[in-house]
Amino acid sequence: SPLQPSFKGVLCTQATRLALLFTVGIMTAHALFLFFTLSTDFTLFSTHNPLGMRPWFNNSLYTFGQGADFFSIYHAGSNLTQAQSIYSYIPPPVTDVPYHYPYRYLPFAALLFQYSFCLLSAPVAYFVWLVFLEIFMACFLYACLKQIAQKHYLMSRPALPYLLFGVLLIFSSPIWLEFYMGQFTLFTLLLVAFSYIFSKNGHIYLGALFFAFAISFKHYIIILLPLIYTAGGIRSLIYTLLFTALFTALNIPYFGAHPQDLATFSSYNIGQSGSMIVGNYGLTYGIDLLLKTFSQSDLGQTNPFNLSIWKTLWQITLISCTSVVVLYKKYPVWQASTLLLCAFFACYSDIWEHHYSALLAMSVGMVFFEINWQQQAKTHQILLLSALVL
Repeated sequence: SPLQPSFKGVLCTQATRLALLFTVGIMTAHALFLFFTLSTDFTLFSTHNPLGMRPWFNNSLYTFGQGADFFSIYHAGSNLTQAQSIYSYIPPPVTDVPYHYPYRYLPFAALLFQYSFCLLSAPVAYFVWLVFLEIFMACFLYACLKQIAQKHYLMSRPALPYLLFGVLLIFSSPIWLEFYMGQFTLFTLLLVAFSYIFSKNGHIYLGALFFAFAISFKHYIIILLPLIYTAGGIRSLIYTLLFTALFTALNIPYFGAHPQDLATFSSYNIGQSGSMIVGNYGLTYGIDLLLKTFSQSDLGQTNPFNLSIWKTLWQITLISCTSVVVLYKKYPVWQASTLLLCAFFACYSDIWEHHYSALLAMSVGMVFFEINWQQQAKTHQILLLSALVL
């Protein structure tokens, strides 16, 4: 029918408006939630707010303070512009940030953030980062809601489970901790999510750029690299590899000028046994506790069965087996990503609560883009919902 294209256009416009309306409503509530909970601990806002959530979580109660992870990259960028080592750690207080942790990312990330926030003080830069992250998350939620709005039931009962998953993503404790700490895990996985979305819709260059950018921040994202082929084909994979090589090459001048920092960077990111302390949510930490209980010794230092050795074997075995299964079974891209991240979190040493924002982003994308909720058995629905809540 000649009228069919315009009718489809009307439906598409209605879907866009509905998705935008729901996104604005949910994100407005989330912004208010962040304001009244984060303002308790940060001097940029009012203090002594009774709604503060800081005492509820290990990462917020026993760490340096609000925004500490963001201040680490801000301080590294400041050192970079002053031709100082970005990996040398001087305990607080320092002049440009109230407190910070040792920097462990690539020089490219420090340079990017410094040029983005160089005109702002550290507290104001942290606030701007929170606003940017909120907008970025709103864009992802909008893409998810538009996906089900185009199925013409955003205002009907079948949409309720999807809306519940969206609310779980936005208001979960790992997401709150991402904002509290000024972390980059959620940001990195949102880059991966948009990489999949762009690649699936034929925007090969943008998808490749976003994915390579994500690898520059969180190196474990490289385990998801084969899935770029699933999302956008061989061209997408080739361009991703090219962009990744380019971003990696941008770090060579710094390491050439500071060769000692390459060893420091490697020690922070390769071969560590992890922080085997309370607050670590990793399975590796749980296994370490059990082994120490049985041996009554510090396995990471004195026991012949060294922790770093079994941790490395455990990582290689689990991730390799999961990758083989995912590729052999040809799982869709969001489901495969969720499984690979589950495998990685099961064997990585340092797993803090905010890390689960990565798994939340991928699993919520899986629900919206790849799962028809109405066709799922009740048992599957209960299991999936329970997993996300946990």
